[in-house]
Amino acid sequence: MLRHAGDATKPPIVTLSAVGGDVALYGLINGRMVRETTRHQSFQYRFKDPGVYDITALDILGNYDRVSIKIIR
Repeated sequence: MLRHAGDATKPPIVTLSAVGGDVALYGLINGRMVRETTRHQSFQYRFKDPGVYDITALDILGNYDRVSIKIIR
């Protein structure tokens, strides 16, 4: 579970990256593509609403991994 420290009115920002995969990597949150990156390249994502989120990293060869997190207020 994640919650913004201090002022709980601000949505949490998380830095996401993948250490494996091949060349192009696609970051999906709840099945929607949010960013294309390369291996070891990170990006920040702001979770605006509370709830459960599935975060998936997928490469061009079909390799993938997924983690679920819960955002609370």
